[in-house]
Amino acid sequence: QTGLLPPIPAGFRINENNYVFDLESKAIFGEASWDLNENWSATAGARYTRDDVHTRAFGVVGFESPEPDNSGDESFSDFSPKLVVRYMPSTDLTVYASYSEGYKAGGVDINSGISKSFEEEQLSTFEVGFKAMLADGRVRLSGAIFSLDWEDLQVQTNFLADPTDISSGVTKTLNAADADSQGFELEMQALVSDGLTWSIALGHLAGEYGSFPNINLPGGNTADLSGLDLPKTPEWTLSTVLDYTRTIADSDLEGFGRFEWSYRDKAKGDYEGVAASQLGLPDFPYNIDSYDVANLRFGIRSDRWRVNAFIENLFDDAYYSGTSDNFGLAGIRVRPHPRVWGVSLTVMTGE
Repeated sequence: QTGLLPPIPAGFRINENNYVFDLESKAIFGEASWDLNENWSATAGARYTRDDVHTRAFGVVGFESPEPDNSGDESFSDFSPKLVVRYMPSTDLTVYASYSEGYKAGGVDINSGISKSFEEEQLSTFEVGFKAMLADGRVRLSGAIFSLDWEDLQVQTNFLADPTDISSGVTKTLNAADADSQGFELEMQALVSDGLTWSIALGHLAGEYGSFPNINLPGGNTADLSGLDLPKTPEWTLSTVLDYTRTIADSDLEGFGRFEWSYRDKAKGDYEGVAASQLGLPDFPYNIDSYDVANLRFGIRSDRWRVNAFIENLFDDAYYSGTSDNFGLAGIRVRPHPRVWGVSLTVMTGE
């Protein structure tokens, strides 16, 4: 065998990092609700936040080459409002609309003795939805349409400052100029019969970067993600669950079972997957193919003990649910999900 690195002497420091991250956050918030009449109500709120961020690096060594200590300080503040309006024409139906803003503090990255600040992230969310009770309360139905708009979206990347030097690893937080996402959700829960409930959920999501021309990627690559899909964002998701419980005759025992099935549409696995066409990369493993998976849980329980069995990935489908960016000798990591089964016994003691 031929190693990728020559023999390393004992005590040789390939990489030693010592970082301190301090965040002092102060906030004041409140909200008020009004019943405008018997059908209409409104809620208004706001939050003011101030964050003081301090980052310090000391004793950093790469391949026995020490780097100078460094530190950085930044302060951020934000005012985020919230407004919700509800219409309740009956006790079985609620329709609502909401608008809110959110915020994530910025910070300071320190690499190779150099500190660089990144900006805070701003999020605006608008949602319209409903909640309804049908069939004398045996069916619950809810749905929502939503839109999310980010400004200065924070994106963390890992790459080699020098592609030929594995000791030049850099972790950097970039601000995409803007990004947005729109979608809808539908959910239903139904009491099919005594002890048997059925639920189903459908989701649609479409998200993309507005302007993001300068992302750094492993391998010394750069890419323009403007107008491309957000990573880890499947366009369609669908899931269904059957839950059954039944009391075993003339006993305090209860049997239970749960069957779960879910579908997830194809998605970009990471930032390299988003830029795959620009970089000439294959789909695998940078992009995640669509997959569906089933799980089964069942058992018996009483007031004092429980036996629970489970099988995850019931039909032993071959799929992977994600990848992650890496650099240097790490390559690309893939998260597969083989069939897993197990049995557990739980006993409650004491009063």
